[in-house]
Amino acid sequence: MNMAGSESQNRLRILVLSGFFAPDFIGGAEISAFNIATRLAEEGHEIQVLRSRSGSKSRDSYQVAERIEVSVVNNWRPYPLGDRRRGLIKLIWHVADHLDLLAFWAVFTRIRSWRPNVVMVHTTQGLGPLAIAAVKFARRPLVQFLHDYGAVCVNRGFFPRGRECTRRCTPCVLSRTFQAACTPTRTVFASPSRFVLDVVTQLRPRSRGLVIRNPNTYIPAEGGPAQGAPPRILFVGRFEVEKGIELLLDAAISARKHAEFGLAFVGYGSLAERIAEAASRYPWIELKGQLPQDRVMAELAASDALVCPSIWPENFPGVVVQSLVAGRPVLASYNGGIPELVRDGENGLLFSTENSTQLRESIIEFSTSAEVRARLSAGARAWAERYDPSRPVRRLSRILKRLSHPNPRIEVSNK
Repeated sequence: MNMAGSESQNRLRILVLSGFFAPDFIGGAEISAFNIATRLAEEGHEIQVLRSRSGSKSRDSYQVAERIEVSVVNNWRPYPLGDRRRGLIKLIWHVADHLDLLAFWAVFTRIRSWRPNVVMVHTTQGLGPLAIAAVKFARRPLVQFLHDYGAVCVNRGFFPRGRECTRRCTPCVLSRTFQAACTPTRTVFASPSRFVLDVVTQLRPRSRGLVIRNPNTYIPAEGGPAQGAPPRILFVGRFEVEKGIELLLDAAISARKHAEFGLAFVGYGSLAERIAEAASRYPWIELKGQLPQDRVMAELAASDALVCPSIWPENFPGVVVQSLVAGRPVLASYNGGIPELVRDGENGLLFSTENSTQLRESIIEFSTSAEVRARLSAGARAWAERYDPSRPVRRLSRILKRLSHPNPRIEVSNK
């Protein structure tokens, strides 16, 4: 009897808020949100999800896994979440997002009826800050995951119109001030990278936060690179300016004059035609397009390294984790949280993105030296052996239980 009572006390009711949720995925944030919910459900917690209608064809409610019920808020936006627009229609979208009373009421009534112990927020855009205000009015503790910079930047990446933002613009100042006013007192930010956590807590100085890695599991594919073939370097991700596509193409074309290697692209985006044009001119460039997860892992297995040339401050790129889990080293930029994963000269090579020179030299060094490839591959395999995706979930579960206590004592740490 006591054991049953103890088990009941350890089981939490957790309400999850996210603009997007499975089965709709835009990128790593949605994958991580689903994996976190799934792992918490496996620990016995009850999970309910509220998500936006924006961009979804899902019915009003559905179940994605055992103990995970999803409800759709039928709110309005002038275009789907994830689309990129400019001008007046973008302004209208953000005003509607910040003043979404329907989302406020949906969250508030769900808390009043279901009475969750704690609320977790992933992607706020699509539901808006008033959804968080509903948590505040209902007096529930909140864990807000920082999958990007949405808590302090309207564009979620300090990278508007294809270039880095060098000033603190008025819309961002107004947005984060409004978001801060909507945030409950018992709120903890959870970021997979120390870099993003530091940026957000500096711009919202009264906030508390800690680093919790994404608990994503990746199953390495069998096989390996073709024997006797030149090294194969793989890019996986969105084909957009901020991902460093132009930088990579310039560096690779220049490096190919000094080294033999192949370059493959997996993904989608507005620069797909640019890559297709390069592939038509250079037979050593391949365009694979968008592939399912198992095919991505197969492409990694068939490659010697991953390249991640992002020119914007990445958070904690899932594709880098995928590569290291597969035992493949990474050629990556110094930007954002990437150096927290890639150790220069140990499991990859890091380079500056100020111009293509350092990336070109990294490609040449990796392609021409069997000793470098062997050393970095060994480092990637050693990293994979230490990777335990269950550890951050166990830590998160402990934090949620402490937060649900009337007078929680949360040890805020970036370790």
